[in-house]
Amino acid sequence: MAGIDAYNKLLLHCEGTDGSTTILDSATGKAVTAVGTAQIDTTNQKFNSASVWFDGNSDSLTLAASDDFRFSTNDFTIDFWVYPNNFTNEMGIADALVNGGVGSRTDAFVLVIAATTGKLRIFANNAYSSATSGALTVSQWNHVEIANISGTFKFFINGTLDATTTTVPNITSGGFVIGKYADAAAGYLDGWTDEYRVSKGIARHTDSFTPPITAYCVEQSLSGVLTSSGNISKSILKILSGILVLTGIANKLINQAVNGTLVFTGNVTKTFLKTLTGILTFTGNITKQINKALSGTLTQTGTLSKLIYKFLTGTLTLSGVVNKLIQQAIDGLLRFNGKVNKSTSRNISGNLRFSGFLHRLGWSRLVEIASSWTDSTKKTSTWTEKDKKDTTWTEETKKTTTWE
Repeated sequence: MAGIDAYNKLLLHCEGTDGSTTILDSATGKAVTAVGTAQIDTTNQKFNSASVWFDGNSDSLTLAASDDFRFSTNDFTIDFWVYPNNFTNEMGIADALVNGGVGSRTDAFVLVIAATTGKLRIFANNAYSSATSGALTVSQWNHVEIANISGTFKFFINGTLDATTTTVPNITSGGFVIGKYADAAAGYLDGWTDEYRVSKGIARHTDSFTPPITAYCVEQSLSGVLTSSGNISKSILKILSGILVLTGIANKLINQAVNGTLVFTGNVTKTFLKTLTGILTFTGNITKQINKALSGTLTQTGTLSKLIYKFLTGTLTLSGVVNKLIQQAIDGLLRFNGKVNKSTSRNISGNLRFSGFLHRLGWSRLVEIASSWTDSTKKTSTWTEKDKKDTTWTEETKKTTTWE
């Protein structure tokens, strides 16, 4: 599922501390200004832990004029989730006009939710388009997408193509406002929005589609610099040859190939790395980490519940607490600076260096160990028949580390 790519000019995950007015743009880092009492709200969300709340009488999010919002007559897409409290008044949800400006929108447009009906329409070229036949549902999350496709606006409600209109101006104003009319003291959104995305130069969909089931953060190829400061439901990187910096919570992180630098500061529920030839640094806690091949450098500072390696030829440094560590093959350097509760390895022909506390070790084959042993460490890692039995590589263990 495409999320952050070259077409993406604005992406608001709407995550943060409850009541915060700091709204982060994960696409290009644009400054987002919260007006009125618009704020992060953790009581209602579509994805992750929060959304942005609007009170219906004074709130909006504004962005400075930018070429990224000067769509001209080219293709573009705006999609988001919205949770309206009511349809008492007409509400602006996306306005491509400079905040505080006045105009008939011959160079911009505003997407509105119609009063009473909850239907969608746009105001452009000094006129309203026809309303959609379908409507949003009050007190419920609705997915909305509008796309300009070669001069035709298409409206999608919860993934269904609902209506089209040719009321499309030459959009050159450059500003962008979320949650109200940019040039009026009215039209405020009463409700919440989440996962708000603006894409320039592409119509994401031309026909009905299935709305996203997770927050956006998927990369097919990254050769530049990507920074994410919020929470991630799912992140997939097929090729990373640049720099990826993640600060937050990642529920699932999958990297098929990492040739650059990945820095993660936060907690990871599950991470898979098929190939790592660059540098990977974790400074948070990881519930489960599986690496199929590591030939670069990986540093982990935090608590690791379960770590599985099929092949390691580079350098792995662990400085936190590891509850369970399993390696099928290690030809490189594995360095422990923290505490390991259980470690099982099938084949080790490289170096192992331990400067922390080892509760239990089990190896099927050990060629060389370079360790700084203490009397306490020796005692706790002494082998007994029971220990051997407990840490023997079983068919069940093999199954848990088999790659499909």
